[in-house]
Amino acid sequence: MMILRFALFALLSAPQTATAQTAPQYDRAQPAEGAAYSWEGSMGLSKAVNLGFDGHDYRAKITSRGLDGTEFETLFGTNQRGQLLWDSQDGETYTYTPNDCSFVLGACQYTVQNEVEILGNISTTTSYINGIWVSIEEPRYMGQAPATSYICGIYDQSAIVQALYVLDTAYPDDPIWMRITSGPNAGRSREMLARVTTACQNEAQSP
Repeated sequence: MMILRFALFALLSAPQTATAQTAPQYDRAQPAEGAAYSWEGSMGLSKAVNLGFDGHDYRAKITSRGLDGTEFETLFGTNQRGQLLWDSQDGETYTYTPNDCSFVLGACQYTVQNEVEILGNISTTTSYINGIWVSIEEPRYMGQAPATSYICGIYDQSAIVQALYVLDTAYPDDPIWMRITSGPNAGRSREMLARVTTACQNEAQSP
């Protein structure tokens, strides 16, 4: 699922040494039911409302408005760590088994299926450096050419996206970005977006 699609900011006058850190643990039980968050990004505006725990998973609804004014809603469910279990849009539900690879260090793989069949699998290799999650994602969908995405993000303690940047080799001139515009870190979101942008560009250019 990509709910997701800027002028770059100079970060430091000298190169920064990459420092591996202990990866944080996220808790989707923290946001209160009804808590809302908003983002702006390359694909338009979006707002998420936390629907709370339904006894099986932690649910939220995202309402998005594209650059052309089109509006659509996406429901999704995660486990307590914030890893995606399923999402639903326009009557179609996609399941991620056992869950997506969000916040999993190293190599990870999961399958994607709709209500009738397995559509493919996604492999990721992820690191957590200088407060940024950096993932190299390689989806393998039936009937589609292989592609690689570089996904870099910063999240709050409940796994809510604060800044996200995605480079997809299938669309090299069309990066995806988003930054939070409401919430405790909204005032820092431009700086955070600059950091994740640089991290993804460096990862994509590394040999």
